[in-house]
Amino acid sequence: RSTRKESSAASDVYKRQVLTVPSTSSTGNYTVQWSRPANATRYVLQGESSGVLYSGGLHWLARSKSSGTYFYKVKACADETSNYCSAYTAVKSITVGIPPPIPATPVLTVPTDDSNSYFRVSWASVANATSYELVQSGEGVGWHFVHQGAATSKLFTTVGTGDYQYKVRAKNSSGSSAYSSPQSINVNIKPATPSLTVPSTDTDGTFTVSWSSVSGATRYQLFSGGVGVYYGASTSTTVTRADGTYSFQVRALNSKNNPSNWSATKTITVDIPIPTPAPPVVSVAGASTGSHTVSWTSPAHAVRFIVRESGTQIYDGSSLSKFM
Repeated sequence: RSTRKESSAASDVYKRQVLTVPSTSSTGNYTVQWSRPANATRYVLQGESSGVLYSGGLHWLARSKSSGTYFYKVKACADETSNYCSAYTAVKSITVGIPPPIPATPVLTVPTDDSNSYFRVSWASVANATSYELVQSGEGVGWHFVHQGAATSKLFTTVGTGDYQYKVRAKNSSGSSAYSSPQSINVNIKPATPSLTVPSTDTDGTFTVSWSSVSGATRYQLFSGGVGVYYGASTSTTVTRADGTYSFQVRALNSKNNPSNWSATKTITVDIPIPTPAPPVVSVAGASTGSHTVSWTSPAHAVRFIVRESGTQIYDGSSLSKFM
């Protein structure tokens, strides 16, 4: 009779177990469960590459695992010591994918100033970050992306003169950190030296001085003999001068009044021709007495007078009369 009971119990536990394992978990906490066939008093669970995980009377086992894939199988036994056990179930697996925590905010490093448009903005690497976003604002342009990727620095080589701000945040599949506090840089690039053009000579006292436009310049200063002649955005100006030789130099300034070097000195000689005087008007006084005075007017630009009588020169000088 005892043999018949054992045979009946074995028949029950040999029935294949039903194993239940979630296919995925995003927290790492889950429960492996199995059915309870009649006459089964003990269950043996294997998995996680570690052999027997559990042997006992419960029909479930709670697990807490890190990200990865785990495999399980279970069998039922008639009692604690007999060999009357079912076959193992088919292997079932679960994939644990725990989202990484949102990264912390990176620490941003920005130079305080720059004079050659060549500087690097960098930030500290933070745990769990897979990429970083760097944004820039300044000179009338709002915040916009200037870097998106895994690198932890950005080299700038073409930023013009002005005041700029930067901030950065870290990202991963779970989300983004907060942006770092804005950091500022004062970019003040010295303009190139303009090329000056001045006529070498002038004959009417009015001439044009011009110079080349240079990148980054907002104004130009033209000097002559240490005295300012022009200050403004134009690249030429009209100059009026009397006879003489004059020298000129020009330089460019950016929006922060950072000046370029002075250009090479260029000179001009002004030589205005003197107009030919009009003929003077002659008058004679005292002719009836034999002795008389010849006088004449002084037309504009006249400095010397020549008097002739019957074709013979009788006077050459600056006076306006001659007693004869």
